Amino acid sequence: VIIYPNPANEDVFIDFSLIHPAVITVHLFDYTGKEVNCTSFSSEKGNNTIKVSTEKLVQGLYFCVIRKNEINLKTEKILVVK
Repeated sequence: VIIYPNPANEDVFIDFSLIHPAVITVHLFDYTGKEVNCTSFSSEKGNNTIKVSTEKLVQGLYFCVIRKNEINLKTEKILVVK
């Protein structure tokens, strides 16, 4: 799983590969632990790229949690700059 760009301005892209189709859920939490965004995507077998908008978020540090079937695949800090 690769998350870029970081720092981000308007969008974050998430690249990943799956053996089987699955629903991927992307959660964004602010520095206090409050969930500020949650989006689910139906993803296909093979390479996938998800685009997540950060345009409406205020500048600051966020935690991006990527889950497949309620299992955490990756947690990464993302800095949003305006």
